[in-house]
Amino acid sequence: MSAEGAALDAPAPAGILTDARSRRIVRFALGTTLGSGLAYLIGFDLPFLVPILVAMLLASPAPCPSVRKGLAFVVPVAVGAFLGVVLTRYFLKYPLIFLLMEFLVLYRLIAALIIPLVGQASIGLSIGVALGLVKGTVIAILAVWLSFGLLPDPPTESPSGAGGLDAK
Repeated sequence: MSAEGAALDAPAPAGILTDARSRRIVRFALGTTLGSGLAYLIGFDLPFLVPILVAMLLASPAPCPSVRKGLAFVVPVAVGAFLGVVLTRYFLKYPLIFLLMEFLVLYRLIAALIIPLVGQASIGLSIGVALGLVKGTVIAILAVWLSFGLLPDPPTESPSGAGGLDAK
């Protein structure tokens, strides 16, 4: 057997982005960088928040989120931010009622707890934080979709194990 024949029969070396694990690692780095870059590029007030949200989304081996799953990520943050503004606006001046309302949402919506703390300084600041949280989650979803668009999951092999090619 010649060296040429042996070289043709040997399996091709796997590239860095051919297996799913390597692709997810590179996508994680790409997505967090893109998210941070987008946040700074558009002049977002809370740019440090976006890479954290992108990292939350890209850390799992889940496929690219659909529009519905993206909204399912943004809507709870928006509801929590809105609830936080309402708590700040209407209940902060009544400490006992405010405390009871905070206990009700303690383990449900973190944004509803953070925004009233900021609102003690200024209601305008708490509204800004609430809008910033929602805007940050939207930017994070866009960065995740962009990273999946630039670096999609590798194609899966056919059940025969031949990678979709006819075996000889």
